[in-house]
Amino acid sequence: MAKDGPTRGVRVHVAAFGKHPGWDDHIEEIGLDCDALVKAKRVLYAEGLAGNIDSGAWERLRDDQRLAGFKHLLYWRVPEGLIIGRMWASRDGKGRTKYPMVVCAMVEGVPAAWAFSQIVPRLEQVEAKVTQTNSAELVRLAIGEARRSLEDQVGMLVGAGVGAGAGEEAGLLKRLVEHADLTGGAAPGPSQGLVRILYEIEREMAAFRSGGGSVRMSRSAIEAPAAQHVRVPRCLGEGGEAARAWLALASQELADSAPVLILEPLGHPFLDMVVGEPKPPQLFCVRATSKGLAPTSEVPYSIESAFVEEVSGKVRDWSAGKLRGVGAAPAAKAATTAEAAGKSRKNLMIGVGVGAAAVIALIAFLATRGGGTPSQTSPPPPPPPTPSQTNSTPPTTGSGSTPTSPPSTPPPPVVADNGSGDPRTGWVFGAMVDQTRQTLQTLEREAAEEGAKVDPALRQRLDRATEKEAKFIRTATFTPASRDAILRDMKGVEAEVSAVAGDAQAQLEQIYARVRGHLEDRASRAGVSSAAMKTAWASAMRGIDPKLGWKAANERAEALGTAMTTAEAGVLAAMPQEFPELREANMGAVQAAVDARRDAALRSAADGVVAGDAAKVAEAKTGLATWVGQVREVLSNGAEIERLLADGYQANEAEADRASLGILLGAMRASPAWKDLGLALAPLATRCDDLSRLGTEPDPAKLLEALRGARGDLSRVRASEAITAWTGLASSQWPRSEADLAAAGRALTEEVAPVLERVTNSGRRQAMQAQAERTAQAMWTNWASRYATDEAGVTAAVTVMEGMRVGDDQMAALPSWAKYNLARFAFAKDVEAAASKSGSARDAAQRAAMDAFVRDVSGLDVAKTGAAAGLLAALEPLRGKGAELDLSKLGPGASGWKLAEGGADAVVYTFTAEGADHRMEFRRVEGAGGDTVSFLSTTEMSVAVFSAVITGAGKWDEFQGWLPQSEAAGVDPRRGPRSWIWQSGRIVPAPTTREGDLSIGWLRLNSKTTGRPYYPEGMKVDPPSGQSPIQQVSPKAAALMSRLAGCRLPTSSEWKAAAALGTGTPNLRDATWKRQYDFITQTNSADDPEYPGSNIYRPPSAPRVQPLADREPAVQTDDGILWFAPVGEAGEPAPPFRHLVGNVAEYVFDDSDALGAAPASRAAVESLIGRSEKVQVIGASALSPAEISPEVPQAIRPAAAVWFSDVGFRLAFSAPRAAGAAGAGDRMKAALDANGYLKP
Repeated sequence: MAKDGPTRGVRVHVAAFGKHPGWDDHIEEIGLDCDALVKAKRVLYAEGLAGNIDSGAWERLRDDQRLAGFKHLLYWRVPEGLIIGRMWASRDGKGRTKYPMVVCAMVEGVPAAWAFSQIVPRLEQVEAKVTQTNSAELVRLAIGEARRSLEDQVGMLVGAGVGAGAGEEAGLLKRLVEHADLTGGAAPGPSQGLVRILYEIEREMAAFRSGGGSVRMSRSAIEAPAAQHVRVPRCLGEGGEAARAWLALASQELADSAPVLILEPLGHPFLDMVVGEPKPPQLFCVRATSKGLAPTSEVPYSIESAFVEEVSGKVRDWSAGKLRGVGAAPAAKAATTAEAAGKSRKNLMIGVGVGAAAVIALIAFLATRGGGTPSQTSPPPPPPPTPSQTNSTPPTTGSGSTPTSPPSTPPPPVVADNGSGDPRTGWVFGAMVDQTRQTLQTLEREAAEEGAKVDPALRQRLDRATEKEAKFIRTATFTPASRDAILRDMKGVEAEVSAVAGDAQAQLEQIYARVRGHLEDRASRAGVSSAAMKTAWASAMRGIDPKLGWKAANERAEALGTAMTTAEAGVLAAMPQEFPELREANMGAVQAAVDARRDAALRSAADGVVAGDAAKVAEAKTGLATWVGQVREVLSNGAEIERLLADGYQANEAEADRASLGILLGAMRASPAWKDLGLALAPLATRCDDLSRLGTEPDPAKLLEALRGARGDLSRVRASEAITAWTGLASSQWPRSEADLAAAGRALTEEVAPVLERVTNSGRRQAMQAQAERTAQAMWTNWASRYATDEAGVTAAVTVMEGMRVGDDQMAALPSWAKYNLARFAFAKDVEAAASKSGSARDAAQRAAMDAFVRDVSGLDVAKTGAAAGLLAALEPLRGKGAELDLSKLGPGASGWKLAEGGADAVVYTFTAEGADHRMEFRRVEGAGGDTVSFLSTTEMSVAVFSAVITGAGKWDEFQGWLPQSEAAGVDPRRGPRSWIWQSGRIVPAPTTREGDLSIGWLRLNSKTTGRPYYPEGMKVDPPSGQSPIQQVSPKAAALMSRLAGCRLPTSSEWKAAAALGTGTPNLRDATWKRQYDFITQTNSADDPEYPGSNIYRPPSAPRVQPLADREPAVQTDDGILWFAPVGEAGEPAPPFRHLVGNVAEYVFDDSDALGAAPASRAAVESLIGRSEKVQVIGASALSPAEISPEVPQAIRPAAAVWFSDVGFRLAFSAPRAAGAAGAGDRMKAALDANGYLKP
């Protein structure tokens, strides 16, 4: 991603694409956050490399023509900036290796020199990291680390004062064009290879050379010129040095807006340069060796001499540091133009080796001298300007020294052809000789410094020329006839002197070149230690004019060395040993700023040394010392801020006699050093600013977010933010809802408290914990005083009381209505808790709850009226003695059963008969209402309990005729299933061991089906047992048995009330029943079998159906039970009432008062039940057809049989609704429901 740098316009981008084992295919987008990098991926990778891979272009090369793999650096100058990339061979998660991985970076708004020095090594680090892992996440981390590292380096630009690096580029270009690979190893000047390269650029890249620096577009202004490629020798070092040099050359030859891509195959002696937007053909070079694609420098061209001469001029300029300005691109021109220009220059030359500048010098000399005779001699003229073609003189050092050597010897003066007069008139031959002698003297002196001698032939040649002039030309008598001879001799001696001067000057220039080389050598051997001083030293050495000569140049170098060493020591003495360390600051950036300021001081001192300005050197020292003191003060204030933050101080809170962090931050920002340290201290300053804003933040959501952030930040203690946000929440009238209050309780314990616990200052920690608790208590009091007006509000308030440290003081501060509501809530919870107890424990808990409530609210002014008074009045009767209901004397208890367990909602009775223990549970339901409640048995009546009750009462005789006499005369008259038979005068579960009985006891014996399977193969049928429900029983028998147990039959409304509490999974006529029907029909239909629907109950209104025709199930489910499940089974979890629906249908009798008061005698029941007109059947059975609705009570047809194969019953009894065991809890709940919470 991009991130703004320390100066506006500086943004850092780092992206990756290509192949890596962390992805099964191409790498997903990483860092492609700017158009330039998106385009780079498309042009270079998706189109360029992919085009060559897909076309197989590289596969067609021989092995010696193809690079072994991808291992490249790339540098792409585009209008947006400089993109630097690194590319290497890679593979994806599926092992495919054709494509490389590429990492690119671009830092907008920085000098190219900085980009080269910072980006290249970091991309190498990225490669080292990602090639060691197969993790995509680690690749992303490596890219992020590289980006952050570059951002940190960008931060140093603020104080470092990095320039554009133009001087460095000029130096690189000079080294490039003077490199042996481009000069052929001869004297400085272009080799044929460099000429070929520049010829290719001139010929093929004219569209990118148009004047004004803009790339020439097509006429439609839609398509850019086609890209062009050249392969050039590396010449300089890897890692960007060579690329920078060639980019510098490109900047001289091409428009600044022309895109230039340089590809550097590592370990190979060439680079590839592509100008324009590359297409696949231009990127063929990526995998081609020099045998697969020859360097441009080796391609033979027919090049005219004029172009070669023009290149030579460029090389001389570049060697001398003469570079064109930005945007001043050279205009495109043909080689013939250069040749014509060369010819024109040649025609301007006068004499042998004479340049045009010499003519200008001579004219200036004559203008100052005026006329004269040949014999006249005078002092030498002022030195003329250095000829323009000699541009090798380095910049002066600013010392004010005057070169001891004369300028280049001027060419011979122009002989004045005055027509017919004497040509010697105005001839200045003497001045020419004097200047030449001066040159010879300088040459001899400098040669002596080297321990050498000048060839005496030079002086001898000069002497011969002067002698000839004195003896023959000066003494010749002028006549018209001798004029031509005199003129010819004048030109001859001029040529001789000019030749001597030229030879002397050439030798002197060679000495100056050696002086320059000596200074270059000294530039690399600095006597100073700091990088800044070393750079200044090197620049100073190169700035000494070699024409000072050996002695003066060395003296100048020695003086500079001593002065710089002294200045460096003085500057470094101002540097501190150490600074205060800040945890929440970028100390690396601080150090970078310090280093940058130190280096700037060193450079300033060095400039002062070079300029001989002692005041500037002193100013550099004192300025650095002053700045260092400011930095120390800023960092000391920052350390104090960090201490305050660690101790949890708020923005404007401070210890006694000490500044708050707000004041400290203001002092830091007011310091002159802040402009250098602001970026490094931005994290700390931002935290302080955020803390100040948090102190005035009115939005509770943002304050809560700040709390969560403080709790989640384990890297530092953020108690200041936590306590500021917490107190801010209270100030904003928060909480404002039940959810807010719950959040407040959680926030105190889960967010505020853990943060404050991390404060190491124990005194400060305890003070803030107390403050946080007081804030929480104030929040709770404000909430309860406004919103504790209903169940939700009071529940919310009570729920958080403990967490928000609410005590008696906060309760006492509430208004009366709120106090009442809290007491009412506590009472309701106590009532609920008491209901979970049983017996005397429940009674005691209920009484204690009432007493506590009455005690807490009786003294409140609100207790005298309204809902409060109503609730107190309703509770008063329940607090008296004797209100408990004694269920041990009701229902089964009245017939001698024992109350084993008791409660308001359920009771359990037990009794023992014939050595067996029996147990029945009853649950409370609302019956007819009023002052009476009902209890229904949770299970149907079982065979065992039915028999045990009658046996215990000794009443079997009274059931004669009301129960079918099974096995009478050896034949059981009952059709359909039966769970019992008569045995020894009482009923017992039907036996399962009768010979020939394959129904497992459920059906009567049939001689036609004896010994034949009754159930289909695989059907599991459990035999009848004592826990099987009683059925095949008449309504009268059911009513009489219920009275013998102290109970009665339920009413239909009681049955429905019980059903509303849950019925469990019903046992109904299902797939198992259907399977049995189909089996009987298919195997035994001709033998009068017992169909599964035989003798079942049908309503009077239902049509009569023969068992054979009764074939459809009632439900589509299948519980695997054919007949009747034991009464205690109802699946898991067990419902309050078992088998209310299904299993056996049940008798109900709606005149509960009459039946409940009837004596337990046959006569009384006979009189009450009659022909069963008032008896109904409800609940349906496991054998009932679908048309019988379980919830609808159905009448019994008087003419029908008096018993049914699928109808049984359960017990019920009534009890008064009274406080105590059976009803106190319910009455208290009713009183609470009727008298709600108070409003303010």
